[in-house]
Amino acid sequence: MNPYTRPQPGAPVPSAEPANPYAKANAYKSTSVNTSSPSDLVLMLYDGIIRFLNNAKGGFGLEDPVEFHQVINGNIQKAQAIIRELRSSLDMDKATEFGETMAGLYDYF
Repeated sequence: MNPYTRPQPGAPVPSAEPANPYAKANAYKSTSVNTSSPSDLVLMLYDGIIRFLNNAKGGFGLEDPVEFHQVINGNIQKAQAIIRELRSSLDMDKATEFGETMAGLYDYF
Protein backbone atom coordinates (compact mmCIF):
# COMPACT_ATOMS: atom_id res chain seq x y z
CA MET A 1 0.00 0.00 0.00
CA ASN A 2 1.37 3.37 -0.99
CA PRO A 3 1.57 5.63 2.09
CA TYR A 4 0.55 8.67 -0.02
CA THR A 5 -2.76 7.27 -1.23
CA ARG A 6 -5.94 6.75 0.69
CA PRO A 7 -7.50 3.32 0.82
CA GLN A 8 -10.69 2.90 -1.14
CA PRO A 9 -13.89 2.89 0.93
CA GLY A 10 -14.77 -0.65 1.90
CA ALA A 11 -11.24 -1.91 1.20
CA PRO A 12 -9.94 -4.38 3.77
CA VAL A 13 -7.72 -2.84 6.41
CA PRO A 14 -4.40 -4.66 6.83
CA SER A 15 -4.34 -6.51 10.10
CA ALA A 16 -1.46 -6.57 12.53
CA GLU A 17 -2.75 -9.95 13.71
CA PRO A 18 -0.60 -12.95 12.78
CA ALA A 19 -1.99 -15.23 10.09
CA ASN A 20 -1.42 -18.35 12.18
CA PRO A 21 -4.43 -18.92 14.49
CA TYR A 22 -2.16 -20.54 17.09
CA ALA A 23 0.20 -17.56 17.21
CA LYS A 24 -1.92 -15.74 19.81
CA ALA A 25 -1.96 -18.78 22.09
CA ASN A 26 1.78 -19.27 21.66
CA ALA A 27 2.41 -15.59 22.38
CA TYR A 28 0.26 -15.84 25.52
CA LYS A 29 2.12 -18.96 26.68
CA SER A 30 5.46 -17.34 26.00
CA THR A 31 4.49 -14.23 27.95
CA SER A 32 3.15 -16.37 30.77
CA VAL A 33 6.40 -18.32 31.03
CA ASN A 34 8.61 -15.25 30.74
CA THR A 35 6.77 -13.32 33.45
CA SER A 36 6.20 -16.14 35.95
CA SER A 37 8.01 -16.57 39.22
CA PRO A 38 10.37 -19.55 39.63
CA SER A 39 7.84 -21.36 41.82
CA ASP A 40 5.10 -20.82 39.22
CA LEU A 41 7.41 -22.22 36.53
CA VAL A 42 7.95 -25.37 38.61
CA LEU A 43 4.18 -25.72 38.99
CA MET A 44 3.78 -25.35 35.21
CA LEU A 45 6.33 -28.13 34.73
CA TYR A 46 4.51 -30.38 37.20
CA ASP A 47 1.25 -29.66 35.35
CA GLY A 48 2.99 -30.69 32.12
CA ILE A 49 4.17 -33.96 33.68
CA ILE A 50 0.65 -34.75 34.85
CA ARG A 51 -0.83 -33.86 31.44
CA PHE A 52 1.66 -36.06 29.56
CA LEU A 53 1.18 -38.99 31.93
CA ASN A 54 -2.61 -38.71 31.60
CA ASN A 55 -2.21 -38.66 27.80
CA ALA A 56 -0.05 -41.79 28.05
CA LYS A 57 -2.64 -43.45 30.28
CA GLY A 58 -5.30 -42.71 27.65
CA GLY A 59 -3.19 -44.54 25.08
CA PHE A 60 -3.80 -47.87 26.79
CA GLY A 61 -7.29 -47.94 25.29
CA LEU A 62 -6.01 -47.78 21.72
CA GLU A 63 -6.29 -50.87 19.55
CA ASP A 64 -3.82 -49.96 16.82
CA PRO A 65 -0.41 -51.19 18.08
CA VAL A 66 1.52 -48.45 16.28
CA GLU A 67 -0.67 -45.68 17.64
CA PHE A 68 -0.66 -47.40 21.06
CA HIS A 69 3.14 -47.28 21.12
CA GLN A 70 3.41 -43.73 19.76
CA VAL A 71 0.92 -42.23 22.22
CA ILE A 72 2.22 -44.02 25.31
CA ASN A 73 5.93 -43.86 24.53
CA GLY A 74 5.85 -40.29 23.20
CA ASN A 75 4.04 -38.89 26.22
CA ILE A 76 6.16 -40.80 28.74
CA GLN A 77 9.31 -39.51 27.04
CA LYS A 78 8.01 -35.93 27.29
CA ALA A 79 7.24 -36.38 31.00
CA GLN A 80 10.71 -37.86 31.56
CA ALA A 81 12.32 -34.93 29.73
CA ILE A 82 10.60 -32.50 32.10
CA ILE A 83 11.73 -34.55 35.11
CA ARG A 84 15.32 -34.57 33.80
CA GLU A 85 15.18 -30.79 33.41
CA LEU A 86 13.82 -30.37 36.94
CA ARG A 87 16.60 -32.62 38.26
CA SER A 88 19.31 -30.72 36.41
CA SER A 89 18.00 -27.39 37.70
CA LEU A 90 18.56 -28.34 41.35
CA ASP A 91 21.52 -26.53 42.91
CA MET A 92 23.03 -29.37 44.92
CA ASP A 93 25.63 -27.03 46.46
CA LYS A 94 22.80 -25.22 48.21
CA ALA A 95 20.49 -28.23 48.57
CA THR A 96 18.58 -28.52 51.78
CA GLU A 97 17.01 -31.74 52.99
CA PHE A 98 14.05 -30.95 50.74
CA GLY A 99 16.33 -30.47 47.72
CA GLU A 100 18.06 -33.78 48.39
CA THR A 101 14.68 -35.49 48.72
CA MET A 102 13.54 -34.01 45.40
CA ALA A 103 16.79 -35.10 43.72
CA GLY A 104 16.17 -38.65 44.92
CA LEU A 105 12.59 -38.52 43.69
CA TYR A 106 13.62 -37.19 40.27
CA ASP A 107 16.32 -39.87 40.01
CA TYR A 108 13.75 -42.55 40.81
CA PHE A 109 11.58 -41.54 37.88
